[in-house]
Amino acid sequence: MERGNIQLNDPERYSGNHDIPIEKIQTAINAATNKWLAKLDKFDNKFPTPASIDQKYILGDNNSWTQGMHTGATLLAYELTGNKKFLEHAMKQIPSYFKRFEEKANLWDHDIGFVYTPSVVALYKLTGDES
Repeated sequence: MERGNIQLNDPERYSGNHDIPIEKIQTAINAATNKWLAKLDKFDNKFPTPASIDQKYILGDNNSWTQGMHTGATLLAYELTGNKKFLEHAMKQIPSYFKRFEEKANLWDHDIGFVYTPSVVALYKLTGDES
């Protein structure tokens, strides 16, 4: 497959200051966190797989580099909303990270930082819980 340079039709639109009204940002945050909250119980202690099948994500164990992103997004939703359901959900997932580390399961990936930084490290920074 041959790759060429990307040609932007209107590169000037990406230059300069682009202020977005805070109300528009807050509306987007509310829509995203409300959708996340509505689906949270579906995940229980499972994680979405790294890739979809027929545009649907299968739930599975904490065994790939993308699982940290799920917990991290949940913690970000907690930070943005203050809704403790997000924090409680993320905390339920943390034992799977310890188990994965203790069993040395799928730690070979060069993306291991994507597993632990947005999950365990972020939770520590939010709560100060060293366990």
